[in-house]
Amino acid sequence: MKPGIDQLLTTLATTLATRILPQLDMQSYATGDARIAALLSILLAQEADRAADTLSRENREMRMIFLAASKMDLMAPLRVRLAHDAALEEADLRLSTLSAAHDRYTETLIALQIAIETIDDEWARALNAEIWQFLVRASERRMLVMPAM
Repeated sequence: MKPGIDQLLTTLATTLATRILPQLDMQSYATGDARIAALLSILLAQEADRAADTLSRENREMRMIFLAASKMDLMAPLRVRLAHDAALEEADLRLSTLSAAHDRYTETLIALQIAIETIDDEWARALNAEIWQFLVRASERRMLVMPAM
């Protein structure tokens, strides 16, 4: 079995914390640097393990929002943009591909939210609430668990 990036980063953090830190003078800057490097390795391991899932899930959720919004009473250029982005699909699951699509969809989501926040209709308020729920879920997915150190 080949170890994943998350496992390698966790091993690095463990090595720093259990083999290197005890060898350092506790008053030295190197101790602080090793602790920070171990913490960053743990946090990076968490993100590496979930990054593709998070991005693909959020991309799919944004496309679903765009599809619904493209049928609403919005300015034609925005409806066209929403319909176009709703129909896109990433060519592969590489993080660079997913991230580039996520950036594009985020810009479209911002444009959509700006447009609907000025509309005083029930459908616009409901859509705005759906966008805010998406943003909360996205934030919760990205929460990192701080290890005891």
